[in-house]
Amino acid sequence: MPAGPLTHFIASALFYWGQALPFIPTYVHLITIALLPIITGSFASLKRPGNTARPPCEDQTLDQEDEPPQVENLTASDALWFPVSAGFCLGSLYLIIKYLDDPAIINKILTWYFCGMGTFAIAKGFSDSLGVLVTYLFPRRYRSKKDGKLYVAGYNSYKVKGDENIKDENPSVFFIPQFMAKSMWSLRRALYARYTLVVGSAKGPSSFKATFWVGDLAGLMTGILAVGTYALGGKHWLLTNIMGTSFAYGAMQVGASLPGPPGPGTNNRSRQLLSPTTFTTASILLGALFFYDIFFVFYTPMMVTVATTLDVPIKLLFPRPGTSPSGAPTLAMLGLGDVVIPGLVIAMALRYDLWRSYEKKRLLNLANAEKEQQSTLVDDDGHDLKRRKKDLAAKTKETYVKVTGNWGERYWTGDEDGAEFSKFYFYMSLGGYIVGMLTTLVVMHVFKHAQPALLYLVPGVLGSVWLGALIKGELRVMWNYTEEGEENPHGPNSSIDGDSKENKPDMESTTKEQKAGSSEEEASVELVETVQDEEWMRITLTRRSTTLQSLAKSNACSEDDSDSSSSGVSISTVSSLSETES
Repeated sequence: MPAGPLTHFIASALFYWGQALPFIPTYVHLITIALLPIITGSFASLKRPGNTARPPCEDQTLDQEDEPPQVENLTASDALWFPVSAGFCLGSLYLIIKYLDDPAIINKILTWYFCGMGTFAIAKGFSDSLGVLVTYLFPRRYRSKKDGKLYVAGYNSYKVKGDENIKDENPSVFFIPQFMAKSMWSLRRALYARYTLVVGSAKGPSSFKATFWVGDLAGLMTGILAVGTYALGGKHWLLTNIMGTSFAYGAMQVGASLPGPPGPGTNNRSRQLLSPTTFTTASILLGALFFYDIFFVFYTPMMVTVATTLDVPIKLLFPRPGTSPSGAPTLAMLGLGDVVIPGLVIAMALRYDLWRSYEKKRLLNLANAEKEQQSTLVDDDGHDLKRRKKDLAAKTKETYVKVTGNWGERYWTGDEDGAEFSKFYFYMSLGGYIVGMLTTLVVMHVFKHAQPALLYLVPGVLGSVWLGALIKGELRVMWNYTEEGEENPHGPNSSIDGDSKENKPDMESTTKEQKAGSSEEEASVELVETVQDEEWMRITLTRRSTTLQSLAKSNACSEDDSDSSSSGVSISTVSSLSETES
């Protein structure tokens, strides 16, 4: 009796499962590394939505990083032209590879280019990771399990908020030996310090201004070390993946970054976020790239030739069983485009979740406020009803609670600020990405042919997002959602109220430097050190040195000395002192 269809199906499934079993570690590795920059980059791109109110100036947890970013809007026409320009670049690389006698030339040129970019990409990823780690080791505040009180970090001790007599001199929530406590508090202050480097003419405005912290310098050194090892040590696949994931993480934000340990005024650089702007544009973009990927993988040799010939970190590599004809280990690969392009939509879904959670609160507040002020909103004369309703809507915005970068503090306080929010669409899109990636791997394994990953990822991500909207009954809301126009109302270079006191010494120092200039135009370099996280502190302007020194604080405090400085290169240090010690 011949075997039935079910028997054939079970036999085939067991056969392919036996073949795929040695590749399971490779595929798990691939999916894990692909998800890493998507998840971290999505959370790092979160900023204050436009439908929320800024916290009051005394709230020390919001800084310039949390203001709505400047959004680099992708229009529908941009989305349609994107695969055209990508195809032109791909075709150009293919022709160069095909007609060059030695493709190693283009490899060397691109290697140097990506090494330069990779240094800063790794530096950014390392700095952001260190910033999150610092919030776990040295949180700004924590809820004690012993007495249930909220402790806030001071200059050299944790103090109970509202009762400064109760102290905990341990610099961390972990146990630290007493003999190490003093040095650990110094380390904590160094990690939370922010340095502003100002370069410019002594007579005119500054031409360059940069704010950084210790993590930025450590990240830069790490980036140089990793890229140098990559370029000189044979381009190991692990270093290729480190650079690739760093590129993908940065591309998810395009300048919107974690500022290191949270604190007011951590960074005043403008931020620009690359976004499809609307889910409609995102659907057009992914739909166009869906056909682009199919065409260049199945109908031309361009995609496979470029990906396998160019030995540059534009792909993720994963060891797999077997060896190549030359005896070298074989590697599976995944293009960075298969991570970044769907990742932009996944990150947008997370930002939509955040906007959606605050919009629900705003609408509820507005409904309650309209009921309470119903008599006030009655239009008697027909002139100012619209204005009154607009003012009421603005007043009912929920106050924003910082989400990004506060992981450690939220852990030690039990998220008592209420920063947690529903991530329904983020999980839906992430699940769709995982299903699409699994489908890609299964089809590739069965047919033994390279697959256009977007063929499966695009339906998985877009289908899950729109399916989620259908389940929630929010198709119209999602269709009308846009990130366009969510700009910082204070301008990209302006500071919030909470930073005004900290910026004062900076401006005073610059003014003194300009006054001290001679008739000839002199270059000046000004370095300002601040520690912004302590609540029991006051800021004082210290003496200005006439020579370039290290970042150590100076105990002298004389404004006359700073006026008498005539050096072209100088440092201005702002030190933070405890009120109890001053």
